[in-house]
Amino acid sequence: MLIPRKLLWCNIAILGLSPQLAAGAGRDSGKLVASEPTTIPGLTLRPGAYHIRVVDHLAERFIVRVDGPKNGVHYSFLALENPAIPKPGTPGPVAWGHAPAAGKEYLRGWLFPGVPAVVEFVYPKAEAVDIAKSNQARVPAIDPASEGKPPLIKGMSKSDLELVTLWLLSSTQVGPGDSAGGIQAERYQEQVASAPQKPVIPRLPQTGSNLPLIGLLAGFSVLMAMAIRIFRPAYLKRMHG
Repeated sequence: MLIPRKLLWCNIAILGLSPQLAAGAGRDSGKLVASEPTTIPGLTLRPGAYHIRVVDHLAERFIVRVDGPKNGVHYSFLALENPAIPKPGTPGPVAWGHAPAAGKEYLRGWLFPGVPAVVEFVYPKAEAVDIAKSNQARVPAIDPASEGKPPLIKGMSKSDLELVTLWLLSSTQVGPGDSAGGIQAERYQEQVASAPQKPVIPRLPQTGSNLPLIGLLAGFSVLMAMAIRIFRPAYLKRMHG
């Protein structure tokens, strides 16, 4: 069976859009270049070039992914939008303002194109404690093991990443003369940013796919071509009869 040329090119054009549609969720992206060992939540990156992007988000909770094909890294972790952090002049990494924590260089967050505020990384409890002791700030943290979830972030499912409890850890003095200090933990309360006197509309996860619709349109085009092929001789006979 021959398919009319116009319909064939229409199908090709529709199917050709699928890579762009599938790449929509990763539009907030950037290049992470580590000149020395650099620690992100749960993982220390070796020096090299990596790709960092937002793969999903719900309200203030982002799922960030770091990929480094040459370094064999494919890793996801949580982050939170934090308008209180001063924005750098251009999209890119945001560092902590004080000395390295426990001898490691930790990244505080990242400014992604299209995201209005700095996205602050959420660290496992042990790493967040080290950062809090070196910086006068509240450090976002998770403790999945205490909730019966896998201890490593990369081992957590998408639903676990969305539901795990978030904490803010900060350094505090336990008592007079205490030089070491302690750690204060408070539960993070997620809020959906909205303008005053306007309804709150949460941002939904970008998990939908247009591929089923594309396949349906392609199948419909083929059926139309078949119908034209079948009924055209009868139509021409009637016209010339």
